[in-house]
Amino acid sequence: TLFQFSGSVLPSTFKPALLSAVIGASLKYLADHSETLNHFLNNILLNNSAYSSFSVLMGFLVVFRTQLSYGRFWDGCKFLKDMQAEVFNTGSNLIAFSKTSKAEQQRVDNFRETILRLLSLL
Repeated sequence: TLFQFSGSVLPSTFKPALLSAVIGASLKYLADHSETLNHFLNNILLNNSAYSSFSVLMGFLVVFRTQLSYGRFWDGCKFLKDMQAEVFNTGSNLIAFSKTSKAEQQRVDNFRETILRLLSLL
């Protein structure tokens, strides 16, 4: 559902967002009622180097985090395929080794079916 909180990031991000909103509203209120703060904030807004530095920093952080998450995604895909290959090898080896068993054929067939069913659950 759309308004589900279980497993959502909304509860964990609400506190920092609320803190930022309170700080922003406080600065706006103080800037409207304080000439010194209003002059200081207006000088910052006229200076483009602050925006340029912030934009470069945010761009670098976004690219870095994107590359990191992209690498982790492909690492996870690789590990999943490795695990599938190991399960396939395990099943193949157990079936191959059971061919030379000296047990009765019914027990060997039951063993093979059980192994295949258990490994297919993985």
